[in-house]
Amino acid sequence: MLILAGLLATFFTLAGSQKIFSWSTRVFTIQSAFFRRYGLGRKHMYAIGFIESLAAGLMVFSILTEHVQSMLLGSVLILLTSIGACYFHFRYDTFKDAIPAILTGTGSGALLALGML
Repeated sequence: MLILAGLLATFFTLAGSQKIFSWSTRVFTIQSAFFRRYGLGRKHMYAIGFIESLAAGLMVFSILTEHVQSMLLGSVLILLTSIGACYFHFRYDTFKDAIPAILTGTGSGALLALGML
């Protein structure tokens, strides 16, 4: 469970910070193209980046303190962003573009299921 939470925390720290700070021009260009195709703007990118960063922070907190509720809340936030990403990728893009969202959604769903046992 900790390994999966750590992987999700790492991925969403990178993804969220990229959407907020645009630290990689190459990645920002690709993400901006996706968002424009979906009819979404920079404010939406910031909001999603904030949610992803919050989820990652909750995951890190849960790993360090073994606080199960933080892991569950982080998992819910990741699942919601993953579902949203899947929706837009399936509607406007290809299945290949949705694979990361499918994997993160599956991972967060597994954490939710394990955390509720």
